Amino acid sequence: MKYAPDSVYNIRLNINTTNRFYTINVNGKDVLTSLLFAPVDKLERIVFRTGEPRHFPDADTPADQEYDLKQAGEQEAHTATFYIRSLKTSPL
Repeated sequence: MKYAPDSVYNIRLNINTTNRFYTINVNGKDVLTSLLFAPVDKLERIVFRTGEPRHFPDADTPADQEYDLKQAGEQEAHTATFYIRSLKTSPL
């Protein structure tokens, strides 16, 4: 989703590792319900990213690559700054 600078977002992520479904809720509204890419037993990390969605690598990407990716290491033209005030995790 797009974000507006200097706005406050309350984000809730509900993940069911049994059926692999997760829901992202932003400011009290469910904005995405989807299926995890692969089965997981537990969650260990959370990452917040900005910019365009990343769809590479995917399930069909070879594990061994003998080539460099285009524009690898180049900086994005636009920068984003965000501050995470708090993060709370709890089992359902």
